[in-house]
Amino acid sequence: MYYFFQVRDVNLRREKIGKIKTYYLSDKPGELSRVIIDYFWNKKKHPEAVFNLYHSKPKGDLFILQWQNVTYYIKYTRNRLWKHKVRNVFRPPSRYLKISYRLSKIGIQVAEPVLAFSFRKNLLTHEGVFVTKAVSGVPLSEYLRKESTNARDIQLIKELGRLWGILYKNSFLHSDPGTDNFLIKIKDRAIGVYLVDMDGIYPLPVMVKSMFMNRFSKFSFCIYYELLKEKKQQLTSTERVAFYREFLTYSGLKLSLKELISIDKELFLERVRDKKRRKGVSIPIPKWLN
Repeated sequence: MYYFFQVRDVNLRREKIGKIKTYYLSDKPGELSRVIIDYFWNKKKHPEAVFNLYHSKPKGDLFILQWQNVTYYIKYTRNRLWKHKVRNVFRPPSRYLKISYRLSKIGIQVAEPVLAFSFRKNLLTHEGVFVTKAVSGVPLSEYLRKESTNARDIQLIKELGRLWGILYKNSFLHSDPGTDNFLIKIKDRAIGVYLVDMDGIYPLPVMVKSMFMNRFSKFSFCIYYELLKEKKQQLTSTERVAFYREFLTYSGLKLSLKELISIDKELFLERVRDKKRRKGVSIPIPKWLN
């Protein structure tokens, strides 16, 4: 249902190279665009360009490109299933450029967008590529697995709450808030949280609180489940309260801390029950829900 919410207030520059449309924000693409087009559509490799497949999923592949001493992430959208074909028609790669730009303007850190390409084979077969500069850091899932409770920085928890608050205030819905979609960068004791996958982020004309809170609670659940799998200690009450308070501060939501916790608890329990009902997986109830 989110496919039809388009980003219309960002003007992209565009040029056509053969049958392939190239989109960019400011700097006109140079040889980099030719390197990428040759690799994906002309089946040619440039000797100085090193492409490595990072992971492959049914809906698309993620490549890492080393080119002229710069590292890039490249997302290639697939058309394996009919739902992917429909998705690619309504969600062209230029959309990711626009969303990345808008998020950066409201104070959310993203991998710097560079280029987007689209190639229309026929009416329902659209291929696309989205290119960003790489960000050095680790996924939130990896950070949670590796860090002990004592080593977890309360500033990280606050940064996550701030990010969710900004999303709500600016009417962005994150439909896929898995811990792999948040990148943690630590430099000189400063902690940054980056959104690295634009695929599940949608700008809404008006934010619906119930819809947003469902995703917000799913994020809480993803953190809990990640720590549970790795047999790590769950977030402490201090960490949870810091997360909630930061979210309330930046979201502008007219809720008390007690009301927010109550909503999150109710949705969290529903998610636990749903996982058992649909997948037969029993998950212990965390202490903070009792």
